[in-house]
Amino acid sequence: MSSIVEGGLRDRLTDREKTLIILSAAVMFVFGVWVGIWIIPSAALDVPMNSHYDGRQVVDTPAYQPVPTYLPIGSLTIVLLALYAAKHFYFRESPPELAATDGGDDRGEESESA
Repeated sequence: MSSIVEGGLRDRLTDREKTLIILSAAVMFVFGVWVGIWIIPSAALDVPMNSHYDGRQVVDTPAYQPVPTYLPIGSLTIVLLALYAAKHFYFRESPPELAATDGGDDRGEESESA
């Protein structure tokens, strides 16, 4: 396990894979937090309820959905940080020894004219 953490796995991932992991992790985290807030029953959070009669029965609906004030700000911050990190990994230059990975040579067009 320590060899994976020391850089083995990190060095085997391409910049595109790192970018996709960062973006998908941020989206899954933000989505999970919001879904977690919205699936909690309002009665469990002691939210005042509005009652109305719909013709057949009395329906209780929450007066408001309890969302912490930091959640929208935190969600936006996480997404912006993930975009910045993804841009950092995706747009950095690759080392010159990895330039010709298709099996060809990286000498340029001079070799074709000879």
